Amino acid sequence: RKGYEAAMAAHGLHSRVYDGGRFTPEGRECARRMIAEEAPPEAILVASDRVFVGMLSYFVETGVGVPRDIAAGIIGLPIFEDGMYPRVDRVVWEDGAAEKAAVPLLLERIQNLELPVRRVVTPSSVVEAEFLVDG
Repeated sequence: RKGYEAAMAAHGLHSRVYDGGRFTPEGRECARRMIAEEAPPEAILVASDRVFVGMLSYFVETGVGVPRDIAAGIIGLPIFEDGMYPRVDRVVWEDGAAEKAAVPLLLERIQNLELPVRRVVTPSSVVEAEFLVDG
């Protein structure tokens, strides 16, 4: 979290951190709260598989397009990634390096939904990030 917040601040961006709990129902509720805000987030980066599944299911059921309406990424390797819909950005990290790499890539995704899949290897170790477009 500290690396993410530092990277956002370094780019002059405001970030909000939500407690999405630990399980799928809590992820759905967190997504509902976010989307109901007067200014919902343009991008999310989630650190839990189960919470992420809940958020995605809420987005799909309510017509929120990923990445059309909200850019979505997950930190770590989701156990369900082969069959995941919509396909989303993913970041695998060590020592906060991926969070720092993910922020500018998510910003680029918000600005240009047509970007091709991108892979970033951070210098700290063999760490990868893939950014995908649904479709």
